[in-house]
Amino acid sequence: MENDKKKHEGRKLKEALEEAGKSNSDLALAAKFTPTSIGRYVKLEKIHDKAWPHLADGLRKLGIDPGQIRPSDQGSVGMVSIDEVIQVVDMFTPKQLDALLYILSADEGHKLAIRSVVTDRIHTRR
Repeated sequence: MENDKKKHEGRKLKEALEEAGKSNSDLALAAKFTPTSIGRYVKLEKIHDKAWPHLADGLRKLGIDPGQIRPSDQGSVGMVSIDEVIQVVDMFTPKQLDALLYILSADEGHKLAIRSVVTDRIHTRR
């Protein structure tokens, strides 16, 4: 994508979908939106903050890094390699793996709350 800083988020979203060979309907299904909504989002200069977490989650499900559209999401919620995931998961007990699956099934709003609680626990137990 050329001149990414000059392009608005909607155009970046459209181009990321095209580059991945995905359609508005694919993203709509993955993000639980209507294709009409996605059609509107690809025309926006800035995607609404309330919609963004759901769109970012849908993009990840399609194998697209949300950081291509909103660079502030790179690193913090960017994609990790499967090897990194396997390394971490291999350290978990079966009980911890059950808990992880439970957490991963949460909706975006609850995931934010879970992240806050986990971060708090990490800082209070050091």
